[in-house]
Amino acid sequence: MPDLTVNISVTNVINNSVNGSVQFLINYTITYKNIGNVAAYNVTVSSGESMACNSGGGSGSGGGFQIPALNPNQAISSASSSVVNCYGLWSASAAIDITNIISELNENNNNASVSRSI
Repeated sequence: MPDLTVNISVTNVINNSVNGSVQFLINYTITYKNIGNVAAYNVTVSSGESMACNSGGGSGSGGGFQIPALNPNQAISSASSSVVNCYGLWSASAAIDITNIISELNENNNNASVSRSI
């Protein structure tokens, strides 16, 4: 059976703030992987990010899409970045097999998230 996993790692956070303005660039990578012993087809994934500003307000984005088949031990990585214009808590999340139609060895490792205080 396949066993689909997802991982998010923050590559770096760059402070681009100048002259009293706040701006941070957050670079991160999402990796979707099949750690099972059978290929998985019609794999749907989703990812999103949000920012909760200390001063109030915030933003969010994301959505679902399909990726190519994942063979055993195959991974697909996607590099992303986010520009943040306030201090607060930035978060990103990702999921694989979001419609839960693929029978897997472990159904409990299909989600990941990461947060950073800015």
